[in-house]
Amino acid sequence: MFNKSRIQLQAMDPRETIAGITKKCKDAKEQGYSTIEVAQWFVPFAKKELSNSKVLVSTCVGLPGGETSTYAKYAEVKQAVANGVDEVSIPVNMRLIQEGNLEAAKSDFNASMCMASRKIKIKAVLEVDQLNDIMIGKVIDMLLELNVDAIVLSSVISGNYISKKRVSSIKDKIKNTKLIILGGVFTETDAESLFELGADAVVSSRI
Repeated sequence: MFNKSRIQLQAMDPRETIAGITKKCKDAKEQGYSTIEVAQWFVPFAKKELSNSKVLVSTCVGLPGGETSTYAKYAEVKQAVANGVDEVSIPVNMRLIQEGNLEAAKSDFNASMCMASRKIKIKAVLEVDQLNDIMIGKVIDMLLELNVDAIVLSSVISGNYISKKRVSSIKDKIKNTKLIILGGVFTETDAESLFELGADAVVSSRI
């Protein structure tokens, strides 16, 4: 049987309901998912549903693309911590990155995460299909300096698969920092191929 302990179950659909979250929390417990990611307003409910399990609750702030204000992301993270979340995904501000303003992007991310630092796990989300390999390397260095707990390579916006070469090269670069893949993971085979390349976990709403 396929081991789902490295699968993070995504339940971020804006049409999601309490009934839907209840079912997904039950699935997460019964099938052995490591984490379920829910919208901010579902965090307290999911924490209650999963109180007697090892499944972690995560949420994502700053959607889409990390382009909301620094203060807005900070406030969202603060509320997530107050709600008892275990992990928070924070998108890197892609507009600043694409403009080549890495210092502003670093300052924005650092201020956004400061409320949660050392309290919960921080996952930095990077839309890799919007960047070339050189810029990805610079952003990865920036995130490593900020001591994030995990780097999430995302291709959600483009809808593409992330190349095998890119996954393995980034894992080699980040070493002990966890690497998570978001996007293009629809089957157990998709997940297994990414694990073989060094991914520590994958995010999916379908497996």
